[in-house]
Amino acid sequence: MKGASLKRYRNKRDFGKTPEPKGDRLFTDGNIFVVQKHAASRLHYDLRLQIGDVLKSWAVTKGPSLDTTVRRLAVHVEEHPIEYADFEGTIPEGQYGAGSVIVWDRGTWAPMGDPEAGFARGNLKFRLAGEKLRGGWALVRVKDKEETGKSWLLVKEYDDYARPESQYDILKEQPDSVATGRSIEEISAAAKPRKKPRPAKVKLSMLTGVHKGSLPNRVPPQLATARDSPPDGDDWLHEIKFDGYRTAARIDNGDVRLLTRNGLDWTERYGLLADAIAKLRCKQAMIDGEVIVQGDNGVSSFTALQQTLSEGATERLIFYAFDLMHLDGYDLTDVPLVDRKRALAGLLAPAIDQHSQIQLSEHVVGRGPEFLEQASRMTLEGVVSKRTNATYSPRRTQTWTKTKCVNSDEFVIVGYTVSEAAGGLAALHLAEPRGDGLKYAGKVGTGFSQSEQQQLAARLEAIAAKKPAVTIPKRQVRIAGKWVAPTLVAEIEYSTRTADGILRHPVYKGLRADKPYLAAVKTESTPRKRYVTEADLASIWVTNPDRVMFGGPSKLELALYYARVGDWMLPELMHRPVSLVRCTTGDESDNFYQRHKSQGMPAPIKTIRLRDEDSRKKADYLYIDAARGLLSLAQFGAVEFHTWGCHVEKPERPDRFIVDLDPGDDLRWREVVKAALDIREQLVELGLVPFVKTTGGKGLHIVVPIVRRHTWASLRGFSESFAKYLSGKSPDRYTSSVSKRSRRGRIFIDYMRNFRGSTAVAAYSLRARQGAPVSMPLGWSELTDVEDPHEYNYATAPTVLSEREVDPWAQIDKSARMITRGMEQKLGVRY
Repeated sequence: MKGASLKRYRNKRDFGKTPEPKGDRLFTDGNIFVVQKHAASRLHYDLRLQIGDVLKSWAVTKGPSLDTTVRRLAVHVEEHPIEYADFEGTIPEGQYGAGSVIVWDRGTWAPMGDPEAGFARGNLKFRLAGEKLRGGWALVRVKDKEETGKSWLLVKEYDDYARPESQYDILKEQPDSVATGRSIEEISAAAKPRKKPRPAKVKLSMLTGVHKGSLPNRVPPQLATARDSPPDGDDWLHEIKFDGYRTAARIDNGDVRLLTRNGLDWTERYGLLADAIAKLRCKQAMIDGEVIVQGDNGVSSFTALQQTLSEGATERLIFYAFDLMHLDGYDLTDVPLVDRKRALAGLLAPAIDQHSQIQLSEHVVGRGPEFLEQASRMTLEGVVSKRTNATYSPRRTQTWTKTKCVNSDEFVIVGYTVSEAAGGLAALHLAEPRGDGLKYAGKVGTGFSQSEQQQLAARLEAIAAKKPAVTIPKRQVRIAGKWVAPTLVAEIEYSTRTADGILRHPVYKGLRADKPYLAAVKTESTPRKRYVTEADLASIWVTNPDRVMFGGPSKLELALYYARVGDWMLPELMHRPVSLVRCTTGDESDNFYQRHKSQGMPAPIKTIRLRDEDSRKKADYLYIDAARGLLSLAQFGAVEFHTWGCHVEKPERPDRFIVDLDPGDDLRWREVVKAALDIREQLVELGLVPFVKTTGGKGLHIVVPIVRRHTWASLRGFSESFAKYLSGKSPDRYTSSVSKRSRRGRIFIDYMRNFRGSTAVAAYSLRARQGAPVSMPLGWSELTDVEDPHEYNYATAPTVLSEREVDPWAQIDKSARMITRGMEQKLGVRY
């Protein structure tokens, strides 16, 4: 397409009147794309792909959709100059395409094959890497009545970024410009004389942008972009930035659920707060806010909040509401912010007094810098500024900004010092993610109470490490004390930094239990390795896709689940002998177990010939060596995956030691969590590195990586000794007996998971039971916040993974240790 003519583009425009670029510069060898939202005589979206030195362009009448079942008409139009990718403004009346234009999305694109050949044959497949649109797409030419060849269809392909439109309409959820954060209406308004805003309508049905809608299970939170100072002007309002936990309150006919920013249900943890919210005079509502506890000075205190939750004194909690996304059958996310807040104030007014546990977050309009100055004098955390006419967008936006009165951030704890004068714990060594690792950020020795010092010391001792996870300056090594695995995150306030990045005047504020922990090398800036390719996704095929499986998801939904989690699951699943639980009819009672290959099994499934523990003869066992194998089993009715604790390369050398916690029916989940933390400490004391996951049932698996030098017999002996050690040390808490009677009020330590031929449910595997729960790997800091292991299921787990900054099991293979004779002697094994 090099040297392509822009004659048609230029002939349609008078560049003395329109601000559009003429296209005088010559561009080559690029791969940018842009989608421009264009409010002309009819709203549409212009998709433009750089091929050579022009932008090949299609007018997508209803805009792109992430739903793979939706085909959007895309009319091929004249080529545009490369400069047009940055155009945002208003084309005046009388000019071609008169109306306002915003840069709705932009980024780079990659063709799947020769783009010019694909265009010529009318089948152009490509991948987008934009700020909104990502993954695989296709433009397919179709015949029209006039046979002009201009009619194409834009289709989203199956991949991690595909979503049903009924669940997520990206055009509604993310309507604004990625270049300036402005809406198409703001662009239009800027080109016209400003008019006074109309008086607000109290009646919901009369609000601008409102529409009928069912109450959603969850609305991901809108997030603010950090700024050095708040914006000024009357088109911005400013609120106090609270120091607490971001929480959404979902009310459905008296039933209240309180959800964290990651979608976890903390209703039980917040205790009495839910009762206060349930008194609001509405049938249904979704309210955004912050749960806080006020310190002695009346200012929100994160330290006080953590102390309150640990004590269970939930009467001290306050829910400061600042936004309203849904109310009594009306979806308010497209309503301007000032109208949403007016509706919220009306909802809360009857329930608010100075003693209420629910309060309205008040605001001021304009004078942002003055508001920040006043907040600083009051020693508040900071200011949140919001555009008055902004819609509610569940992502980080430019229409919400935040400015802190003091610097505050999260840091990884990598070590600590002790001192008799300080009564034990003296200071924490801190680090922060930089590139593909951690960088030392200094020490903090103030801000924690005596009780916090004791609690921190106990938690840090449980994650002891021989070496620091970060390079420590020589002057700090001399007084280092002890090192720990980088799994705990603390919030630290500080004034400034030194030239080499060390914090000045740091103050400890508390551990961040509401956020995923940071690992040593896997950070947000390091992309995950991809195992599931577009070709793999295209291979997904199932008959009876709408068949309901065990009363919950459809057969297709289960197939798509494994496609979405494949990049996380395959590292633990590949090259291990695997057994399947198949469900061919959708009825849970028809499930059956399979570990050998049978007729009709998909070709990508591999086999390895191993000695069968039952018959002592050799048999062909299944294993998976690529994503295509995992995805092909969807048609075969495979729901669960259970793996051996070894690789097919060395099947007689196990590399996983499983501590299976199987609680009695009368034990509560919190008791299982406490037991897991206790067992973790026992394993760390032995010199092993434990990881944890839910089982998809009522128990937990503690997974310990070991080097491939042990035999199955030696692992069996060690695991049995460890189980008997636990039950002997705490007989009221643990049992190593398989007897059902012995499990009453106790946890059975099932060491038989470590026998040759035994299996354990694979990480991220679904379970073939009601709700399709997931065996979910967790960080140890995450485990303490899980209220119910079944909150991880086929519907929620992919969302949790998409919001995770790191993989909690990223270091599992690098953490393998040898089981030594010294460890066995600690368990009381005699020789």
